[in-house]
Amino acid sequence: NPVHVGHLALANASIKTLEKHEPYVHPRKHNDKPIFFELSLTNADKPSIDPKTVALRVKKFIELASFLSARNNNVPFPQQWGILLTRAPLFEEKLKILRSKVLNGLEGPAGSPRINFVIGTDTMVRILNPKYYRDESQANMIESLLDLKSGGAGFIVGGRLEQSSRKVDDDSSVPSFISGRKALVCLPNEVASMFIIMDESEFRVDLSSSQIRKDQKEKELP
Repeated sequence: NPVHVGHLALANASIKTLEKHEPYVHPRKHNDKPIFFELSLTNADKPSIDPKTVALRVKKFIELASFLSARNNNVPFPQQWGILLTRAPLFEEKLKILRSKVLNGLEGPAGSPRINFVIGTDTMVRILNPKYYRDESQANMIESLLDLKSGGAGFIVGGRLEQSSRKVDDDSSVPSFISGRKALVCLPNEVASMFIIMDESEFRVDLSSSQIRKDQKEKELP
């Protein structure tokens, strides 16, 4: 997705949330740990990104990082960060790449650092949709998620405003904030525990990558 301040706000909010749920016993704090912003060149539901778009998004990201780092603002840039370009649409593939190519030199339990994927509720919905798993099976979905868990992976979920609005008593429409918490109700506890849900008070940025892409395309029209 095109980078915007919402991605940085989500990263910073996830650091604070992780500190509450998983106090870090090492002298280094969570905000000293590296955060990687992944740009996946392939996606299960979208066409591959062309090289020109990739170069432009990386350039915009670095420009935003430089801009925010030079200012005293409410959306600080993480202390240690990097950009990952992958062709790994599946999370088991992402985990394998991170383990073998990126994090193999970092400390962690039994020499294997825990990896928390920071995602939005739209991605969470896809993760919990059996159609993306072998035979479109709920059992295979749960098995795959437990494999991720055994590999030290977890998810931190930031909510978003629902695209469509809901009606209130006076027939006016108001947007609904979707945290993703309801999606965990019917899951086994060992799977639901993989997901840390951030409340609206912990994270809310009313920006849409889809809307940003749409606006960019409209600007490119003659």
